[in-house]
Amino acid sequence: MITKDHFNTLVKNKDHFYKAMVANGYFMPNKASPFCTLKLMQEMYDGNCYCPKTLDVRIEPCLHPPSSEQLVDTLATLIENNG
Repeated sequence: MITKDHFNTLVKNKDHFYKAMVANGYFMPNKASPFCTLKLMQEMYDGNCYCPKTLDVRIEPCLHPPSSEQLVDTLATLIENNG
């Protein structure tokens, strides 16, 4: 692992940062996603925001995936009950 100061001199933009995070084993959202920002990647790198490592993620097939509407409703309910 390199120091943060050295890392900051190597990383010049979002594309460089994204590639560095993936190369270091982070399980990243799609680079084009509005969720994937420089700020978020910096928070992940600093350890202030959790991001799993690729080795920790096991994706299982889903035979009957829920619709986007069902996912939003479930998420809204969880937030309301735990908020």
